[in-house]
Amino acid sequence: MHRFAEICRRNFYTLFRAANSRFDINDTFIEHNQ
Repeated sequence: MHRFAEICRRNFYTLFRAANSRFDINDTFIEHNQ
């Protein structure tokens, strides 16, 4: 059960970063142009 929880947590963190990577790239692009 502990291993299952850790896998879920790791997958959630990966999905969270994947969803936010787009915004991070946009923020860096905007700051670079300004």
